[in-house]
Order: sequence, then C-alpha cells, then structure tokens
Amino acid sequence: MNENCNKWHEQIKTLREKHAEFRQTYAEALKFAEQNPKIRETSFASCRVLFNEIKPLVMALREDFPRITKEQKAELKLLKTNFDALPDLHEGIKWEDVEKSLIASPDAINKLRALDEKGHEMNVFGEKNGEIQFRSAQTDVTKIAEEHRTIMYDKKAQTDHPEFNVNGNAVDIAASMGVELADKELYEQLLVKIGWVWLETDASSRKKGWCRFGIYNRVDERDADGHTDHGSFCAALRVKKA
Repeated sequence: MNENCNKWHEQIKTLREKHAEFRQTYAEALKFAEQNPKIRETSFASCRVLFNEIKPLVMALREDFPRITKEQKAELKLLKTNFDALPDLHEGIKWEDVEKSLIASPDAINKLRALDEKGHEMNVFGEKNGEIQFRSAQTDVTKIAEEHRTIMYDKKAQTDHPEFNVNGNAVDIAASMGVELADKELYEQLLVKIGWVWLETDASSRKKGWCRFGIYNRVDERDADGHTDHGSFCAALRVKKA
C-alpha cells in the first residue's frame, strides 16, 4: 500500500505543478489577447497544449486513487476537527500524514467512524513503530453510548457472574469493532474526568482475577466483573503510516 501511496503522491505533485503552469500561461495569454485582439486565437495555443498534458494526468489519478465514500469523507473531516482541537496529544505529527495513511487504509476509517458514532471521540495520540496511534479522547464516559457502558472486562467475567445484567464485555466489544483496548501508557496521555474505562490487561494479572482500568488521574486494578453505567472501555487503533 505504501508503494501506491507514493505513486499517488507523485501524481498529485505533478498535477499541481502542471496546474500552476497552466494558470500562469493562461493569465499571460489572456493579458496578451486583451492587448492584441486580432491574434487572440494564437495567444491561447500554448494553453491548449498544457491542457492536453494535464487531462491524461487527471484521468490516471482518478483511475488509480482509492475511492472513499461520503461517510468516510465526513469521518475524516470530524477527525481533522478533533485533531486540531487537541494538538498536545500529537505534537510533531502532520494531519496530511494522518489523512494519507487513513485513505490508504479505508477500513480503518470505518472502524474510527463506528467508534465515533458511539461517542468515543477518536483522536491521534502519537506515532510508534511506524504506526499512527488512535485512541478514544472522550473524557466524560457518560457521553459514550449506553451499549458501551455497564460492561464487564471479558467473557469469562460474564460467564462467572450470570446473575448480573450487563451490556457485554470490553474485550469482545472492542474485538467486534476491530480495535483493541488502550494500554496504561496511552491512557495516561489523557485521563477521563467523569467515570472510568477498562484498559488492556496482561494475562498474569487476569489470572489473579484483576484487570486494569483508568479512573481520573490514575490507573488501578479491579475485579473483572466490575460494571456501572459510568464505566466503559478505552478504545485504541493502530494504523500503518503511509
């Protein structure tokens, strides 16, 4: 996919250069034609030559460039708004690189959109190992959709406690959406202000019956069957940088 992205980038660069040249030539031709109306047709000849060079470039780009849906475009616009609102989360990362990476991975846009529809307010939380890291930036858990709240940590907790009426579990919900639970390091970059969220928990801790969760200004551990209407999970997604 990176090879294709580089190809699109070069195509766009060439097209922009040709377009700039066309606009300059057209402006000069227009000025010359105004001063010499008798030879107007000749003055625009170079414009037609340039236009004929630009047209196949546009057609090639339209043929090769990945098509994204109206809904995906809307999600990119929302992500850009969220990105600009919290610049300290991703210092040194350019939105252009984020956008290019997402367009190269349209399925990632769908996953982020699905999470945003549930109120997670996804945002960029940095870059690591050649991947752009996305995470829920929702700091008020009560604004996350009800079906993503009042949940246990995993299926085992649900199976062990069938007496509780919950909306599922964090591990399975995240997996069904194609994402992961954020780890301790990601959570500590932006803390929740209202409520708490399940976080990634290592196997040894889980065997002891404890799972990580983020609450206000700290990361702690609690029983895997913990659940309240102000408890959810912190979603995370890694997208390969294009």
